[in-house]
Amino acid sequence: MTDVTGAGWTTFGSKGTGANQFNGPVGIYVDGADRIYVADAGNARIVRMNDMKGAGWMTLGNTGPHRFMVPVGIYADGAGRIYVADFARVVRVNDITGTGWTTFNTPGITRAIFVR
Repeated sequence: MTDVTGAGWTTFGSKGTGANQFNGPVGIYVDGADRIYVADAGNARIVRMNDMKGAGWMTLGNTGPHRFMVPVGIYADGAGRIYVADFARVVRVNDITGTGWTTFNTPGITRAIFVR
């Protein structure tokens, strides 16, 4: 939307697990370059795209060595680092590729309880 009246209403995506699809998008952030970040809780990933058409679609966290549990909030700072509220921990990465994956965990909570 371009304002609170709903002018310029635009939607993007459908339900699913693939590109241009979400399953429980619960957090969103737009950075200074107008890139859109989404915490996609149901797919245990974060998404970054360049615009509301899905250009530049990139995901992180549901494949590879570092995985999210249930990402629910997201923020990117001026240096491009991404911060994710992920159930019982906070994850920080240097960029959407996942370099510099760092976590601050809640003691006693482990990923083992989130078997998919």
